[in-house]
Amino acid sequence: MFAAVACLAAAPRPAAAQDQRVVVMKFTGPRAAAVRKAVIKLIGRKADLIPQSRFVKAQRRLRAKRITARNVAKVAQKLGAHGVLFGKVSRRRGRYRVELTLRRGSDGRVAERATVVLGRRPSLSKAGARRIRRTIVAAIAELPEPVAFDVESSDRSGRDSDRDTRDEADADDAAVDDAIEDDNPLAEDDGVGADDEGVDADEGGDGDEHGDGDGPAGHLTKEELWNVLGRERAIDVSAGLSFQARSLSFDTAAGVVDRPNGYSGSIVPGAYVVVEVYPLALDHAKRKADALAGLGAYAVYDRVLTISSKLQNSDVDIPTAQSRWGVGVRYRYNLGDKPTGPTIKAGIGFNKLSFTLDQQVIADNMLDIDLPNVSYTWIDPGVAVRLPLGRELAAVADARLLLVTDTGDMQQMDNYGAASVTGFDVDAGAEYRLGARLVVRGGVRWSQISYSFDGTGAKTDRDGDGTADVSGATDRYLGGYATAGYLF
Repeated sequence: MFAAVACLAAAPRPAAAQDQRVVVMKFTGPRAAAVRKAVIKLIGRKADLIPQSRFVKAQRRLRAKRITARNVAKVAQKLGAHGVLFGKVSRRRGRYRVELTLRRGSDGRVAERATVVLGRRPSLSKAGARRIRRTIVAAIAELPEPVAFDVESSDRSGRDSDRDTRDEADADDAAVDDAIEDDNPLAEDDGVGADDEGVDADEGGDGDEHGDGDGPAGHLTKEELWNVLGRERAIDVSAGLSFQARSLSFDTAAGVVDRPNGYSGSIVPGAYVVVEVYPLALDHAKRKADALAGLGAYAVYDRVLTISSKLQNSDVDIPTAQSRWGVGVRYRYNLGDKPTGPTIKAGIGFNKLSFTLDQQVIADNMLDIDLPNVSYTWIDPGVAVRLPLGRELAAVADARLLLVTDTGDMQQMDNYGAASVTGFDVDAGAEYRLGARLVVRGGVRWSQISYSFDGTGAKTDRDGDGTADVSGATDRYLGGYATAGYLF
């Protein structure tokens, strides 16, 4: 009788719910940090949370980096933790789910498992919260007190008299990968939502249990990072060279001798920079809704590096400048859930393009160029498509309608006067990824602005008979580009 009572008194007893101490390790998988934060909020109402950074430091001191029952018990008992919770987030057919595994601090074995379907967004529903309370939170309340753990003694005896016990305790860990930190996540079927060390990328930080520490794709495995930066990149910065040639021609009536000068340029190089930003996708773990994460902005700048113009039958070089810039908003939508699925973008922007000849040089040399400078302003609604052709290669295409609001000197009354002006811009090319973040691009571009003059401008009447001889004009910019980019 006394022996039985003594054994009962020595056995670990569950602590009161409010006294339970739990470590919530970093979750793995897409949007894992956001899910972990929601779980922490739920569990934190019923238990005291030990910062993960303390668990990680103890792992290293005790040389217990591998997630096994024995190692979890070592570290948990060192910290006085009743339990350690792991989580693994996955996404299948557009729906997120989290697999939670609670291990006892007393022996490191699995105390409870629960799989919770989250839905299309990585957030807990009321039903999901109820399931976690019924399973994980209820199991936390029943966790026994962690007992003292003699590391040296257990190490000495670990390979002989306790071998059978340890083999049984570690049976749940057979599929756990022996990776370090984030480089090699657990196998899909390991059943434990943690990597080997359970180490955050910023493990040397302040140890705030509620801090996510995510950058623009933080806490992702290499493959997840590759996929996210393929279709869900938050920032895309590209710079390189453009190559383009301008041609301007006028529609002149037959038989007119005094035809206006057009422009026929050769291909010239330019500096080309494009930046695309999706602010709500900067932190993939924290964005509140996939739909809003597709809303972004862009900016483009293209300036010819060197160009000069010359009248036919003239030796005078006329300094010339050509530049284009634009800003706008766009919405990105991914078709399907596969990384190789297409992406569609729709947007609208505000743009300026100018092509000017140095009027001072023209005046000093008394040149009659009969060619107005242009300074276009337009609004350009359009759509773009990205179609992966494999893991690294993707085709890209972009088409825009140019709603021209200003043309500069062309429509002045002493030139060609009022006109109906329309335009388009098309771009087709390819991008090739040299790594998760590095990408090179090349493509061709065709921009065209067309005029239909109403005959009120002075220069539309070329022979002075009071009738319009010039009915329209076409201003084309043909070329291409080659850039290198970095993805965030």
